[in-house]
Amino acid sequence: SGVKNYAVFGQGTFAITENLSLTAGLRYTYEEKELSRELSSAVTGNVLAPLEARSDDWDAVSGRAGIEYRWNTDVMTYASVARGFKSGGIFGQGATSNEFRSFDPEFIWSYEVGLRSDILDHRLRFNASLFYSDYTDIQFQVIRPDPETLALISIMDNVAKAKVKGFEMDVVAAPAPGLTLSAGLGYTDAE
Repeated sequence: SGVKNYAVFGQGTFAITENLSLTAGLRYTYEEKELSRELSSAVTGNVLAPLEARSDDWDAVSGRAGIEYRWNTDVMTYASVARGFKSGGIFGQGATSNEFRSFDPEFIWSYEVGLRSDILDHRLRFNASLFYSDYTDIQFQVIRPDPETLALISIMDNVAKAKVKGFEMDVVAAPAPGLTLSAGLGYTDAE
């Protein structure tokens, strides 16, 4: 069993003006996984699944781009888009060869706009953001018929999509020395 992961990445920020900046980053990932397994009964010692080995490899490009504008030293707005992924793998559970299989990475595109502020001589902080995420190839453990025997088997597979949207806000106030008040509000809608 083993994992080898190689990545090349970089990120930079370019100040267009004193108040406006752009950030961009890119990452390339290559990954190899190997898994050997043998299943036997803890009670009888009988071999339930013979020794088998599987290996697979995946690669992915992910990254981020963003823009930030500082209205003054206390208030900043931003927008960003990012692509991420969750690594693929090899599902080693189950007693049949068809359950012992690899599955692909899942991916996400994530979008966010927001405001960060620290005003009134740093006595009031207000932050807010809107977000939207679009997932593809989500990894789930599912039960399906074995293609050879038609018996039900449990496998890990890329079977779903999801869209998640919402907002978050938080406020921290220090109206008097020794007194800090904070509140937050968030809403998430996923399908």
